[in-house]
Amino acid sequence: RGTDLEPEALQLYEQITWLKVDQVWLIKRNDFHICSPDGIVYNEDWIITKAVEVKCLAAKKMLKYMVIDSFKDVYAIEKTYYWQVVNYFMTMDTLEELTFFLYNPDIYDIDKQHYSIVVTRDELQEDIDKAFERLAEFEVKLNKLKLKLK
Repeated sequence: RGTDLEPEALQLYEQITWLKVDQVWLIKRNDFHICSPDGIVYNEDWIITKAVEVKCLAAKKMLKYMVIDSFKDVYAIEKTYYWQVVNYFMTMDTLEELTFFLYNPDIYDIDKQHYSIVVTRDELQEDIDKAFERLAEFEVKLNKLKLKLK
């Protein structure tokens, strides 16, 4: 259901923000690091500066986000999705902000069918740095293992 509704959600996002969202299959930083964004936005110089991560949630979960995140705090994003959001910034060096866009067309009140949490690189920089450190540690371990297997 979630991925089936993504095009509809992205179309709504475009209508709300007046931004042109492009869908790409994959963005690759290196062999260890890839991202499959739901949508990206280029600036006038064709540099990716914004992205959209769509989640099509059940109504109960949508309402939970709306109540918990009354201040639109990045840490309101569930741990399940949080590191996925961090990965966007790790993979795309030029990314300045990501909209975590929640959507459920079954909610009767049309104004509550969508909800956005916008996060910036600055807000996440500490966790981005931590994740890069962990990735570097993994690469060292992997390379040691490769040498043992030769």
